[in-house]
Amino acid sequence: MTFKDKIDHNLLSSIALSEGYTIDYGSYKLRILDKGVIVARVGSKSDKGSERSVFLYLIPSSIEVMNLYDKCAASIHGILDEECGRIDLGKLVGYNLKILRMIDRYWAYRYGSRKP
Repeated sequence: MTFKDKIDHNLLSSIALSEGYTIDYGSYKLRILDKGVIVARVGSKSDKGSERSVFLYLIPSSIEVMNLYDKCAASIHGILDEECGRIDLGKLVGYNLKILRMIDRYWAYRYGSRKP
């Protein structure tokens, strides 16, 4: 997602922490993690949208389109049962909606009427 302004790292970090995520911020841009899995990251200068972008790592609903990272994340979060190759759609929807809720809250605080 690309916003009109540079991402406010402090605001996004605060929202992510309140949603139960952890933050990783080293020699690279802000990354938001859940159980060690990246769920979102702020763009760097080399990314499209640069520092105005947040890249979301949503898990797709089809195993056929999942890359290895998606499969690992889905397995860690109990979304994918690797033994039978089935996806728990309830957990998948909950996982993805939690990420989207975090970004929605960021947008609302940054551009809307809500206060952090």
